[in-house]
Amino acid sequence: YTCYSRNKHIIYIHTHKNTKIRRTKYASPEMWKLSLKQPESIKPKKKKNQSTNIFGETIGRLHLEKQDIDKRQGRKSKALRLADKISTEEEKAAIESELDMEGQEIGKEFKQTYGFEKDQE
Repeated sequence: YTCYSRNKHIIYIHTHKNTKIRRTKYASPEMWKLSLKQPESIKPKKKKNQSTNIFGETIGRLHLEKQDIDKRQGRKSKALRLADKISTEEEKAAIESELDMEGQEIGKEFKQTYGFEKDQE
């Protein structure tokens, strides 16, 4: 940049640079390749499973494992908890009555085999 003063002398505002081409030889092919190599951190990473639609919105695809709905536990209402409690009590009562009947049958078989009743402990 130059500026003219009132006395019509040219005054340089910036530093004066001398630009000359001093190198006339090219580097060896190996050195040339090495000089053009860019580090990995500068290159943008490829984003997997992402694309852009015609409106410029980014659309992605998520890969999740198959979900087993039977194993998931959600919030139970009070009625469901009571129904579950009643059904477990009924199952316990059925199991106990079945065990009592089996015990009576075993006692009868024991009496038939040995001729006397088994001592209850």
